[in-house]
Amino acid sequence: MTLATTLLFPVRAAQGVFALIVMAMMADATVNYWTPPNEVGEVPLVLFTSVLALFVVAYLVIAPIFFPKAAHKYAVLTVEILTMLLWIGSFASLGSFTSKYCYYSRHQRREKKCDEFIAAVVFGAFSWALFVGTTTMAALHCWRTRGGNSEPPHAMKPQQAYTGA
Repeated sequence: MTLATTLLFPVRAAQGVFALIVMAMMADATVNYWTPPNEVGEVPLVLFTSVLALFVVAYLVIAPIFFPKAAHKYAVLTVEILTMLLWIGSFASLGSFTSKYCYYSRHQRREKKCDEFIAAVVFGAFSWALFVGTTTMAALHCWRTRGGNSEPPHAMKPQQAYTGA
């Protein structure tokens, strides 16, 4: 295994765990604190992004191992870019909403849903940072293997044994 593949498994696990945490917090905020006049458009976006991220992580882990033709380098890059853009859009919009809606003063306690929103923003930012890293790795792989070749030009190839002079 190469260094990139050994580093990717823990990163994919962290991406899955962070997406699961964000999904759980947004589902709790939706179920327990959702009042129809005060609907928040950012919460379904973050919930959708976290569920999509779980499917994406499952695809990115399973497809290269069991279905190598389904894990084409440009498909992987496209899925990574889409997920990265959705994470930054969702956590930034929820962060903007949270900064306006949730405030804290000495005389008034903050609501539990505000704490969940803040935690979702933090874990969404971590997840976005991890997807930036894996998107960069996928883009570098596509750049280095352009021209239809599946291995980079600088890859070490086995040398023939020395047969003598």
